[in-house]
Amino acid sequence: MKTRRLVIWPHHGVFGVGRSLGGTFGLIETAEKAAEIYMAVKGVFGKRLRMNNFLPWQKPFMWYRGQGF
Repeated sequence: MKTRRLVIWPHHGVFGVGRSLGGTFGLIETAEKAAEIYMAVKGVFGKRLRMNNFLPWQKPFMWYRGQGF
């Protein structure tokens, strides 16, 4: 976990690392909410979201894609 703060294992769970317990839970809750939004949008539009759809949101939410993704 040198380069990542959150790891998601499909069909298993999530592992998060933060500076505090509250920060770690906040990170996990954010990932859960993002997954919930993804599934809702996928259900409405019936298609997969592409990375291009997320690019406008990088700066406002300080979200950056890691190398190799």
